[in-house]
Amino acid sequence: MSHLTMAQLLEYVDGVRNDIVSAHLSGCAECRAQLQSLIAMDQRIRAIPPDHPTDLFGPQVMSRLGVRESSSLVWTVVRNLAPLIALSAVTGIVFVVLNVAGVFGSSNIGDSVSATGKIAGSVSQAIDGGLSIFRSWTQKLLPSVIVGSSSTMVFFLLAVFGGVALLDKFIFNPLWRRRFGQSSAIQQ
Repeated sequence: MSHLTMAQLLEYVDGVRNDIVSAHLSGCAECRAQLQSLIAMDQRIRAIPPDHPTDLFGPQVMSRLGVRESSSLVWTVVRNLAPLIALSAVTGIVFVVLNVAGVFGSSNIGDSVSATGKIAGSVSQAIDGGLSIFRSWTQKLLPSVIVGSSSTMVFFLLAVFGGVALLDKFIFNPLWRRRFGQSSAIQQ
């Protein structure tokens, strides 16, 4: 006599009834015993209360895996400026497309474009004035730093911001985590 397969018995435990399986179980004591064993195991498993993870479960697993989710200062700045950069790029593309299509030459939009150009020129002058004030300030306070041209000024500022980013990553973030705990440092 052939016995029922494990798949047939598990289906029976799950409530899938089959006349052939039922007929076999009525005549086979060995399959009935195996079925009773599976039913008892199923009841014990279902009696285990479900475990609901706490809010700290994800951060604890990530810290055990060594995955660091806290953002550095540089990444926070880039992430916050990304929408502005994207908007500027889209606006520039739209402007180029409209200019190529000749929309600006055939309407009064040219007047508003020239007014916008004047505003951009005054903003550019204000930024240039601010850079020259900053340049003179750095020459007075930091005479060892050669800040003669705009490109040198850009490299100087990049070095300063890079230094701040490195301080943030390797000094301030670890101090913050030690002071306030790992779960406080993991943020989105």
